[in-house]
Amino acid sequence: MLHANLTERGSVCQEARIRRKQIPSHGLRCGLRNLALGCVTYTRGAMCRRAVGWQHIDTGFQEGLLKCPCRSTAGDLNQQPQDAVHVMLECNETDAVRHRVVAEMNMVVGREGTEEEKSTWNQLSGQRKLNYSLTTASLLPTPTEAKVKMAGARQWVLGMRKAADQLHRENDGYEHMVEREAALLEVADNIGAEIEKDLEELVAIPIRYAAGPSRGLPPPEQTTGAEVLSTEAL
Repeated sequence: MLHANLTERGSVCQEARIRRKQIPSHGLRCGLRNLALGCVTYTRGAMCRRAVGWQHIDTGFQEGLLKCPCRSTAGDLNQQPQDAVHVMLECNETDAVRHRVVAEMNMVVGREGTEEEKSTWNQLSGQRKLNYSLTTASLLPTPTEAKVKMAGARQWVLGMRKAADQLHRENDGYEHMVEREAALLEVADNIGAEIEKDLEELVAIPIRYAAGPSRGLPPPEQTTGAEVLSTEAL
């Protein structure tokens, strides 16, 4: 998860101290950390893993249930699972959120930064700016950096809150649907097991005769040649 990047500067305690310095607002700091830990609610990934019976569904079928219904810029369906990483960093449904994060940080640097700071900032790609907004990486002097980090965090928290609301509407009832699928698959597996058991018993019947009389089964009747002739004479 994204948290792997958050601890790159050292221990969790050190990370917390750095983040308090970079993002003074407790609400924004907690909100951003929750997002980095993967706390994006109402994704298909979160709902599927909460569904009763999920672990009993075949892996291939699980992959189909997890896929995000978003489309690429070419209009093709994406094949990525709808989890926190995809929704935050890849899904084209949240392109606007990422755009606002970068735009707000650009605006703060342009307004508050020195020429040297602007030069440093403008050398970064959009993706590196997004990574910077989510991690404790330091790039600018403290006063400017705090304003830039705060601006990015605010857009992440507000944008992903709206995205979560949208996911809630789109995936409403998805968890129960997955549970129904799991229950149906379990019933089908049980029926298949019973049929297989019945077939095994049917196949075993001629084997008993071939092996000779067995307890509870009478031997097949034997007819002699003479009996056949006498019957034909009648």
